[in-house]
Amino acid sequence: MFCTSCGKQIPDGSVFCPECGASLGPAPVAPAAPVAKKGLNKKTIIIIAAVALALIVGLILILVLTSTKHRIKGTWVRKVSDNVTVTYVFKAGGKGEMKRSYEDYDGDKKVDTTDFKWEVKSKNKLVIKVLDDDGDVMYKQNFKYNKKLAKDPDKADEDDNNSYWCIDGKKLYINGDKLTKK
Repeated sequence: MFCTSCGKQIPDGSVFCPECGASLGPAPVAPAAPVAKKGLNKKTIIIIAAVALALIVGLILILVLTSTKHRIKGTWVRKVSDNVTVTYVFKAGGKGEMKRSYEDYDGDKKVDTTDFKWEVKSKNKLVIKVLDDDGDVMYKQNFKYNKKLAKDPDKADEDDNNSYWCIDGKKLYINGDKLTKK
């Protein structure tokens, strides 16, 4: 190694020139010992994963249990008059059954049963397809969801010729008709 000031040969690694005393730059710094990274231990990772999983499962349960599709399933009853009761059974898988119980002119009790298919589509649109004896669709009706029906069911027929429905706890309104969950 040579001094950058006077050009004399000097021992390697010198900080000052022994001949002219010139500084040859900062003393070399020994590299620091590598610092071991502290990672998350296994127990912490398991706890974080369990909490995340619990939050995800909880969110899914909330979404499923509060969905309109889930809440409409079951048996709903509408008393039309003293002699006529209509029961709607919304089953899993989109199947349903409507039973009309009544007394005929002779006072005999009768029950008519009609099958239907149902589904709640996007934006809570309820679609009901009434089936004939062969299982073919003979009538289809779409119902728009309208939360206002729970407060004023008579409004259903006043708006533009559309059909409306709403579910509010244990009450189901379809075009102003109130059905009660059984």
